[in-house]
Amino acid sequence: MRKKLFWLFMFVALLIVAANAQTSYYISNSIGSDSYNGLAPEWDGRSGPKQTISAANNVLQNMMPGDRLRFKRRDVWDTMETIIIDSHANGTRIDAYGVGVRPMIRHNGTASAQDRIMYFYGDTPEVCENITVTGLHLTTTSPSSNRPLGIRLYCAEQGEINNITFRDLLIEETKQGISNHFATYLLVENCVIRNNHTVGADPHQDSSGIYSKADHLTIRYCDFSDNGTDHMRDHNAYLSQSNYLVFEYNWIHGGLGDVKVKAGVQQLIRRNRFYDLDRGAIAFGGNVVSANRDCVIEQNDFYDVRDAIVICDQNSPSNPNGNGTINAIIRNNRFHGRKSGHAPQEYNSFIRIRQDYIENMSIHNNMFFDITEETLIRVQHTGPDGLHIYDNYFRSDDLNWPIFMFLDNPGLTGVYLDSNVYNFPQGFLWNIDGNLYRSLEHFQEDYPGQEQNGVQL
Repeated sequence: MRKKLFWLFMFVALLIVAANAQTSYYISNSIGSDSYNGLAPEWDGRSGPKQTISAANNVLQNMMPGDRLRFKRRDVWDTMETIIIDSHANGTRIDAYGVGVRPMIRHNGTASAQDRIMYFYGDTPEVCENITVTGLHLTTTSPSSNRPLGIRLYCAEQGEINNITFRDLLIEETKQGISNHFATYLLVENCVIRNNHTVGADPHQDSSGIYSKADHLTIRYCDFSDNGTDHMRDHNAYLSQSNYLVFEYNWIHGGLGDVKVKAGVQQLIRRNRFYDLDRGAIAFGGNVVSANRDCVIEQNDFYDVRDAIVICDQNSPSNPNGNGTINAIIRNNRFHGRKSGHAPQEYNSFIRIRQDYIENMSIHNNMFFDITEETLIRVQHTGPDGLHIYDNYFRSDDLNWPIFMFLDNPGLTGVYLDSNVYNFPQGFLWNIDGNLYRSLEHFQEDYPGQEQNGVQL
């Protein structure tokens, strides 16, 4: 009886091991062949790597959870084929093997509007989920006016894409580095996303480093540079209706592209470095459908930019539907230095609030210093519903620009100032609809109740 139980146990154990076996499949353009089985990194007499993107797609249709598809480092694939990933690849990993630079997958030829280098697709009733892509280089030789998307994630009606991770990717010279439509729980980490834009293309087709319209998006430790440099609709990152967003520890620099956050709920933008930007650094607000709610912008560093933060709706300068921005906190940031020269359009303040609905916004514990050629905070609003500006430190040496500029609101309706420190002994502290104030005392006389605990150095 014990012997039978022993062999039964061994049989079950073997079944468990077989069920959890993980297979690595190898792809090499330099030493592979599609006649090989793909089960070894180089030909060993029985197995060897496959060669083409077509072969890689066939593997992706037959993978099991835990399997890996591995591209050989230093190899280059010049191709018009797209890597296609759907529910057959659930629970798998796509990465690199060997030594040297990332394997390069390079789209060649003129691209159509829907061409992409890598494509994630979710369709009902299948769910595409739990896939990691790491260590690849995606680029193109296509003309700058007809570039493909780098990575596109798209859910058909009632389809789902969940829990996708992109790590240590280099994506460059595409139309959009990552284009995400409705894939949730997406993590983009330690990626370099640069020079993604189109030149001379339809200006209504946005180009950007990353475009995302989905919930539970996390972007961290990434380097965004020179994305979206052809048109004012272009951005380093365009995050539309992205609820539960975390954007942290990133570097954003070069070109016109800002980070645009539109019509979402619970967004955290923290500990990023924005520099060398010809346009604003962050723009957030509502659209014609929804307000932007519960956004926190904290512990960021802004220098050599024009507008650092712009609060305005998608259809600004005026949103009659009252969506706007509700419950926003801007705190513990550093604003210093301004990029000299002329911006593509008028940018002349570090925080700029335009004439859209504002409810319960707090700007506090920030430092503004070493700033010239612009106002530090510019508010063009007839009456926000609670704009609180307190406990900030302001320093400027430019006598031609005031620290604050308030337009269309001579009574400062809905604005509350207190406990700010002004280190600006020579210039104007406030410009309120053309009325200039050099001293805190003079301002307090005209606006009793404002800046009761303010300090002018």
